[in-house]
Amino acid sequence: MWEKVKAFCLHSATMAVTYVLGAVGLFFEFVDAVSNVSGSPDFANWMSQALKGDTVLLGRVMIGISILVAIARLRTILWYHKPDEDH
Repeated sequence: MWEKVKAFCLHSATMAVTYVLGAVGLFFEFVDAVSNVSGSPDFANWMSQALKGDTVLLGRVMIGISILVAIARLRTILWYHKPDEDH
């Protein structure tokens, strides 16, 4: 199982953290919907008070950061893993 996870993350811990950051960002962005589905409308208010801010904005910022980090890391991975050219 870990081999599949490592392959999905391109054998990069940075990509794994980026995926987790994006998933947490998605959760924060949809915290209102999650609170409605869970049947606890106070959950969104509790999260906002606990984080001392807007959870939707925090989620969008986290998703944006994860996208930028993923692009930078993928660029590096692709740059250093070019196939050898035949001379």
